[in-house]
Amino acid sequence: MIDTSMHRIATVILLLGAAAGFGLRSAPKSIVQALILKSGDDEIYSIAEKALSRRLAELGFRDKVNVRLIGYTLQRNNNDAAAINRAKPDVVLAMGTDAALAAKNAETTAPMVFAMVLDPVALGLVESIEKPNRNATGVSLQAPPFRQFQLLRDILPEAKKIGALYNPNDATSARLIEAGRQDAAKLGFELVSATAESNVQESLSKLGEVDAFWLIPDVTVAAPTPYAAILAWCDKIKAPILAFAETFVRRGSLCAIGVQFEDQGALAAKQLARVLSGESPAELPVLRPERFHVSFNLKSAKSLGVAIPSSLLDLADEVIK
Repeated sequence: MIDTSMHRIATVILLLGAAAGFGLRSAPKSIVQALILKSGDDEIYSIAEKALSRRLAELGFRDKVNVRLIGYTLQRNNNDAAAINRAKPDVVLAMGTDAALAAKNAETTAPMVFAMVLDPVALGLVESIEKPNRNATGVSLQAPPFRQFQLLRDILPEAKKIGALYNPNDATSARLIEAGRQDAAKLGFELVSATAESNVQESLSKLGEVDAFWLIPDVTVAAPTPYAAILAWCDKIKAPILAFAETFVRRGSLCAIGVQFEDQGALAAKQLARVLSGESPAELPVLRPERFHVSFNLKSAKSLGVAIPSSLLDLADEVIK
């Protein structure tokens, strides 16, 4: 039964009259059922989810129509598609690449709003960023590798080799690694990568000696268990981790330049509001991050023997001491 696998997250009151259209294929309802589909149990998805709920209320959607948010976390088996379809959602809010693909593969007729997806075009979620031409739109997670490596170069002027792991079955991750390889070379780095499907520890051993590690937004390496293994390995060899979000800096990475998951949720709420207001997802351009967040962990820096220039610390959004 769907009730055993789903849990009610929250009910948010949204503005819209009973006679208004929702940009949905079904007739207008007094209650709109929105399924929040999360790629995993990691805190990053909960952060985005809470920001989405909060932003919906801030947009003034409080008067006339209930949007019931129901949460479901992927089980990563054949039951996911059936669970999505049994929920009979009016709209699907997909948090993360795996969730977006699950919603796509479920072949539900409900429109999709996605967030925390690195390359929606490569995944086939949309035809282009500017004009999706599909029953989906959302928010991309893209942070240019060059800007990330530039930050690392400012901290480690003598570094030469950067390690990275990725899931070879994820086309988006493979493309990011290739883009990263090219951008790293422009700054005098060599990016050494290895594939990671199940045994992260074994994959790390294939990297050899590296001066730093680049953590990419791939659930295979960024989920809690593999990240813990990566962090322990990097601590052992004294290699700082360059992450893609401040959440990981709080968990031990040296630094990050990337998006805030709160912003991803807030931007997804903006897209959802437009869909509910009657606009077609096919016509709504995918939103890009509005700003990038720079953070440092001074505890990690001290442990690694790394000195972060004060000029960088002065410009940081967050410094963990």
